[in-house]
Amino acid sequence: MERSTDFSSPTLAKKPLSAQEWEDQRSTISELYVEQNYTLVELQNTMLLKFKFKATKRQYTKRIADWKLNKNLKAHEKDALIKEIANAHSQNLPVIGASMRGRPVDLDILQRYSRSRRRSNSQKQRRRTKQCNTTVVGEALPNPLQEHTKKSIQLVYNKPLVYANTAPLENLLRLCCLCLRQRFESHQPLGSLESNDLEQTQTLSSSHSIFWSGIKNGIYLQSLGSSTTSWQVISTACHDLMAQLPDDIDTLREIFATLSPVRSNVNNQLRSHVLTYLAGVFSIKRGETHAIAMICRDLLRADCSNEALERALEFTANRMEQTLGESHAHVLRCRRAQITSLRRSGKLDAAERLSVSHIATTTRAYGRCDKYTRRAMSDLVHIYSEKKDYETARIICEDVIRRSQVAGGTCAKLDEAAIYAMEDLVELCVVQGNVDCCAGILHQARDAAFLLWGADAAPSVSISYKLRSWKN
Repeated sequence: MERSTDFSSPTLAKKPLSAQEWEDQRSTISELYVEQNYTLVELQNTMLLKFKFKATKRQYTKRIADWKLNKNLKAHEKDALIKEIANAHSQNLPVIGASMRGRPVDLDILQRYSRSRRRSNSQKQRRRTKQCNTTVVGEALPNPLQEHTKKSIQLVYNKPLVYANTAPLENLLRLCCLCLRQRFESHQPLGSLESNDLEQTQTLSSSHSIFWSGIKNGIYLQSLGSSTTSWQVISTACHDLMAQLPDDIDTLREIFATLSPVRSNVNNQLRSHVLTYLAGVFSIKRGETHAIAMICRDLLRADCSNEALERALEFTANRMEQTLGESHAHVLRCRRAQITSLRRSGKLDAAERLSVSHIATTTRAYGRCDKYTRRAMSDLVHIYSEKKDYETARIICEDVIRRSQVAGGTCAKLDEAAIYAMEDLVELCVVQGNVDCCAGILHQARDAAFLLWGADAAPSVSISYKLRSWKN
């Protein structure tokens, strides 16, 4: 049956007066509305003009519901589909089609629904947090599927994007190349990036900083034994991620450094949760073949070692340095991640050599008091702490704070590098037995964090938790 507008006048159209008259037209209505996918308006006009059957939209809506011909998915059905697709992504099964109750579902509709739902949940959560200073954990995840709903879902898979017999290192290097190519080809040529564009995706208000700061602080709080607060911080970070995805290169770097298997304070459940979440988000918003989505799924493999991550991170930094130069912001951040990875692997001498070289690079390019130089110095503080050379670490840490005060002027203007240095100084003072000044330093760090980020930001929550623990 073809759609047509060449119909005769509806002057003799008849209104249905009984249920039997509706039943007489049931097969025609079903074919037009379901099989040929007519809209309700098209169905109403066609039945009026071609079949002389006159009824209101309200009558059609009631009969369609009674006959169970509804094409629109209910909210719980969309949630169920999204959850099943996310589970498929985590198992490296790219979904290219889906159906509910035997009818195909447009995946674009699910994407739009997912974005609007997460925005709505995020707004509700912010309002709730402002009113009672609490956060609901796990609200981003759909409710458990009802059995009858789950049976109604059918997914169509493409072949896996990453093959099980591919060597982890070889595959990661290939995906890193793909990520660099996708990032720079989709935005701007690699060589056109300005080397002095230091503020690109760098402030804490950016989506990258907000998300990964939340993840890092959640990891830290979990290592202190505050599991509930940790998952609250991580849940908030995941809610905010859907509004705007962070930069691909920054995400790649943080995945390798923050979620590294060698990081002892990251348990497998948390690591798997964040990787699965990132894989699902990037698949939905950027596509199944996006490099970040594939890398996250690849890192969930049991045979992916930290050695492969270190090599992939070094490869990424070297490739960008060849084109962008050693002082570009992207390169500097990758080098810091590389230093962190070496330190956590116990390769302290290699980490120290790279850190000293990194400090020299930032000092030449931006000066002694620039935030990039101070961040590089903080990395060296952590290395000396691992080596148990606490006195040298404390001297460097105090130097970082002094340079921050020169750059910022007052405590109220201190940036994140100074605040994190204050936290490091407290830990060093505790190790050395000089605990008298710790509470004062934490108070100063908390006040600066509140002014810089706000009381509800993840770093502020983390510092406040430390201060409460210290008082107790």
